[in-house]
Amino acid sequence: MTSTSLKCSEQDYAEQHIDFGVTQVTKSNGARKVGSLIASSTQTFVSVQPTSGRSYYTIEPGTYFAWEAHATRDGQRFGACQPTHYCKTEAERATQVANYLKGAKARALKKFA
Repeated sequence: MTSTSLKCSEQDYAEQHIDFGVTQVTKSNGARKVGSLIASSTQTFVSVQPTSGRSYYTIEPGTYFAWEAHATRDGQRFGACQPTHYCKTEAERATQVANYLKGAKARALKKFA
């Protein structure tokens, strides 16, 4: 059995900034707008011969509609990196993003409003 690895190509990268209409007030930074940044793209994974003994992708070869979310303060990324989510359809990605934003806004309102 020949082992294979995956190569990823990314297309249609876009970022969407969402302001939740919530302000975080801190002693050190004053008032900062709370929001989220959604990065989306189309990613294609193809099998290739391995160049080393490891592959960092745990996904089947194919084309996926990817997205990742980042918390923002004053429109700038804030906090830890978040994982990339891979969806089989654009509709699935849209649903997941909408659900994420609904929860993120609710958390921001609860914490800062």
